Amino acid sequence: MKALSLKQPMKNFGFANLPLGQIVGKAILKDVKKYNSDEEHQADKDLHLASGRYGFIIENVQRIKLIECNGKLNF
Repeated sequence: MKALSLKQPMKNFGFANLPLGQIVGKAILKDVKKYNSDEEHQADKDLHLASGRYGFIIENVQRIKLIECNGKLNF
């Protein structure tokens, strides 16, 4: 099994490495935040693992039994 290597962030979620090709949890997408500057994005760095102009605000995050998937949007 392949895995992403984001050591510290993944430890926060109980993984040594994040499995690829599997669904590991579920959450409710509450909102999408648009960042207007790199500084604004950097200010929220502890709230996400992403980069770019948008951040996802999620709630009710739950870890689930691993579900195999092919990683495409049509799973």
